[in-house]
Amino acid sequence: NKVLQILDISGHQVEDYLAVALAKVLQHNKSLHTLYWDDNLTTVNGLKVFKIGLERNRELKKMPLPLMDMSKIIRLEPDPTPVIKLANEIQNKVFDNALASNNYSL
Repeated sequence: NKVLQILDISGHQVEDYLAVALAKVLQHNKSLHTLYWDDNLTTVNGLKVFKIGLERNRELKKMPLPLMDMSKIIRLEPDPTPVIKLANEIQNKVFDNALASNNYSL
């Protein structure tokens, strides 16, 4: 898709199915630069899969963390440290994409 640049797919509560689909899309999409995808009941496994797809993407430059989903994950985890580390890694990749682009400003 060479047209879609901004996607808001928040609030559908489709669990990790969305994270898996987004991971696949991000590996091939060259136009999507902004993504909103919170309140989908994503689990820590979904975030891990999403991160794999994101690591193979250079176009996504703006994406707020899915904080509603992450707060639910953190409440269920006995040790939230790995979840926080994963969130930092995801956000750092988005920041790296934004900084690598000469024609996009934060």
